[in-house]
Amino acid sequence: MQIPEWRQRLVRSLGLSSDKPEANYFQLATVNSENQARNRTVVFRGFVDNTSHLTVITDKRSGKFKELCKNDTAEIAWYFAKTREQYRISARVQACCLQPASEDKTLNTHNYLVDSLWNKLSEKTKSSFFNVSPATPFSDEIHNQLNIGSDVSENFCVLVFIPNQVDYLDLNTEPHTRLISRVSPEHASRNASELPAFWTVERVVA
Repeated sequence: MQIPEWRQRLVRSLGLSSDKPEANYFQLATVNSENQARNRTVVFRGFVDNTSHLTVITDKRSGKFKELCKNDTAEIAWYFAKTREQYRISARVQACCLQPASEDKTLNTHNYLVDSLWNKLSEKTKSSFFNVSPATPFSDEIHNQLNIGSDVSENFCVLVFIPNQVDYLDLNTEPHTRLISRVSPEHASRNASELPAFWTVERVVA
């Protein structure tokens, strides 16, 4: 299956920066209930199978989860210092949390995604999902807790980013190269990133 040019470019950027751990981190912007921008750094957890959907993990008690439940639009800003490239990815966000077993194929696919990412986490990271809520006042007692359940925590959730626009900037060229990829509006609500024919690319002034 063919994939959009921007995803191929992003995979290349990740490969060239594989010796830089910070290349797996990007900035995620959301909007809170007061219509104020909120931004934080998160860890890229990979693509969903052969799609162009990006994944991040979060705690259901966190601010970003609550913000995305009310407004499922977000933007990613991702800069690769080694290759001097930047990606700004506008996306709709879907929350995938563990659900009871079902004959629903989509639901089972979501559960598989949740399980697979959970099993890749360190014990320390898993513990954070069983402990007190994020932003709870700090204490040494809380800091020293290490509570780990045998199953996926009910607080654990995977955020799936379904891109609808990607603004790419390459600072190596002169003049700088800026490409904007957009998914056709009529397909924006579908799995558009799996359908490269519905993406358009335009070069604009950087």
